[in-house]
Amino acid sequence: MGFLDNKTEAATPKRRGDARKKGQVARSRDIVSVVVLIAGFCAIRSAGPAIWSAFRGDLLWFLDQAMSGDRMDAMTSAPVRIGHTLAVAMAPLSVAVMLGALISNVAQTGPMLLSDPLKIDFNKLNPVTGLKRVFSQQSIAELAKSGAKVGVVTWVVYKWFVVKYPDVLATSQMDITQSAQFASALVVALFWKTMNVLIVIALIDFAWQRYSFENSLKMSRDELKDEIKQMDGNPEIKGAIRRRQREIGRNRMIAAVRDADVVITNPTHYAVALMYKPETMDAPVVVALGQRLTALRIKEEAKEHGVPIVENKPLARALFAACNVGSLVPAELYAAVAQVLAYVYRLAGKR
Repeated sequence: MGFLDNKTEAATPKRRGDARKKGQVARSRDIVSVVVLIAGFCAIRSAGPAIWSAFRGDLLWFLDQAMSGDRMDAMTSAPVRIGHTLAVAMAPLSVAVMLGALISNVAQTGPMLLSDPLKIDFNKLNPVTGLKRVFSQQSIAELAKSGAKVGVVTWVVYKWFVVKYPDVLATSQMDITQSAQFASALVVALFWKTMNVLIVIALIDFAWQRYSFENSLKMSRDELKDEIKQMDGNPEIKGAIRRRQREIGRNRMIAAVRDADVVITNPTHYAVALMYKPETMDAPVVVALGQRLTALRIKEEAKEHGVPIVENKPLARALFAACNVGSLVPAELYAAVAQVLAYVYRLAGKR
């Protein structure tokens, strides 16, 4: 049970889905058996007149053939007539039983399309494994449950029969038609008396199966953590991936400094690299920015490729706070940036 093996956490949707794929669902065989019995009984009662008529017609035909002496015709026609009669008798019962089994199973589990249970498992052919299943706790519990059901049903039928026994003795005073009608009514009453007991047992079994199934799906805290890791990925691996992605993005940003027109610094805390192409750009674009070590790398890249570095503490802080890599310089900083670019262009001899 959950409290004995530290499995105290409710099952996650993934665990329920995995169990369902393997065909592991809460299902009571007793409910299926009860529904099948009721469906079959109702089908026989409904089709009873047609079945009786078919058998009666066959009986009269056989008697007629026996009196006529035409044995050859009887031998050739008998298999066809018997097969037709059996088909008439069995068709309603077969359809009712199949529908009852299908509906009772789907009502308990919902529609299921399984592939795992259809796979060949050679371990099931192992006689040692088979013996273990036969003498497992579950098998013993099922055997005890079946014995208890038989005992309860037998006791109920016995008590009912004791009450009805005087009526059964009274059939000796009836003609054959009355006796047949009384016996039919007695069988119907006995059937529904038995079904009432089996329905109660089936509902109890279904509740127990649901309870046992929910307990079997429960998870320990370690299992829950492992499942979260499997679904979301290992946090350490994800962290390493994010660090690698940041490093790649940072390297690309540093590489873009070589195309910048100017790097504005704090001078040690911030560095912002700007590029401006009047022919294609409406305003200067930030191609790189960073602080501390990143700022140092930006300045080193600028020195290596001859990009001018201008110290302007207020402008560097303002650009760092207002911009991201790839964004345009805000309109309120146009004037300050224009002065820096004009200074750089004068140094480079540009107009």
